Amino acid sequence: MKADNVQIGDITIDLKNGLTNDQVAELRKRYGSNLLTPPPRTPWWKQLLEKFKDPTIIILLASAVISLSMTAIEKYALGNQDVQFTESIGIFLAVFLAIAVGYFSERKSEGEFDALNKVKDDIPVKVLRNGQITTTHIGDVVTGDLIVLDMGDKVPADGLLLESMGLLIDQSLLTGESAPVRKTPAVPKSGDGEFEVDAESFEKADESNCVYRGTMVNDGHGVLLAVKVGDSTQMGKIAANLADDESKAVTPLVEKLSRLAKQISILGVSGALAIFTCMSIRTLLQSEIVKQFVQQTGLEWGLVGASVVMGLLLMRFVLRPFFASMDMNLKSWFSQFLATVPMAVASYAVGVSAWGFYDVYDSAAIELLQQVLTAFVVAVTIIVVAVPEGLPMMVTVSLAMNMLKMARQNCLVRKLVASETIG
Repeated sequence: MKADNVQIGDITIDLKNGLTNDQVAELRKRYGSNLLTPPPRTPWWKQLLEKFKDPTIIILLASAVISLSMTAIEKYALGNQDVQFTESIGIFLAVFLAIAVGYFSERKSEGEFDALNKVKDDIPVKVLRNGQITTTHIGDVVTGDLIVLDMGDKVPADGLLLESMGLLIDQSLLTGESAPVRKTPAVPKSGDGEFEVDAESFEKADESNCVYRGTMVNDGHGVLLAVKVGDSTQMGKIAANLADDESKAVTPLVEKLSRLAKQISILGVSGALAIFTCMSIRTLLQSEIVKQFVQQTGLEWGLVGASVVMGLLLMRFVLRPFFASMDMNLKSWFSQFLATVPMAVASYAVGVSAWGFYDVYDSAAIELLQQVLTAFVVAVTIIVVAVPEGLPMMVTVSLAMNMLKMARQNCLVRKLVASETIG
């Protein structure tokens, strides 16, 4: 060892005896502990709500709510006692079972990760303190500690190498270098045999004299002066960046399911709107109250214009938000036209019925509304039937089984969807 003392701030460290207990407490107070700040834990309720963001789940829930509402209207408003709530209840059960399986599988995996991390972080470190080499926990290392490195040791902190005997360090964790790097001891710049070390001088030091946390000793022996500990180390900065910048990439399975859900939505909703429009127009052409309205008022074109305006408003403030929730944007004029037509037809039927109620055609007006409502129920049924309610449950169970198989092979997976690509 070419130096006798090391100066860190106003604290002088004797390189022959290491830190004293008072110096350890003071340096820990100034520079912090050697523990990495864990990433913020997501509350359980947020983890549960994330399961509802799946596109297929969203479509199924929307379909279930609409189906439940239409069944209630048909049963209690239209007096059809034969309809049952079986379809709606079945969809809700399938959705909640899929969510429960995925949620509890991930919670179990997180518990296993926590237990594994406790073992992983329980690393013994040999340090020189009070004139003796003692073994302590990695979290007890402070800036200024003299750390003894031997073959097979994991480096606990970023520091400057004071002694080296054939020391080879595996830096692949930080740099990706496949071959171990030879490290040499630093030489004091002053002639009095004393180091003066701070964070700025450490940043400017030759990399061959520096050893970093998380790297492994492949061979040789060395004595390391800890300069940076905890979150200020290179490993701590990488961990902080990973926690702040979570990957937004989706797995191939999630991408395919999202695409499938969008295709099902487009086909199901488009077919439902087309059938609703055809059934409603047919009802209007065959309805006696529509003929009476045309003959007695002569306002059919005025009502058509008002219905078109109402259809545009309904398309803008009702259908567009509904489509947006299923990742379907009505941007082109053609798609907006196709969405406006059924709304205009429904508005025309409601307008004629309102005139019927006003002009003593109550029974005919009720019959017209019932037929339009029946067309709407048929349209909703098409949307509900188009969405496979068993798909989310099937995918979740498959991924959960894959996660268990990987766990038996000592490969833990934190996120359920990640088991596809990791596997």
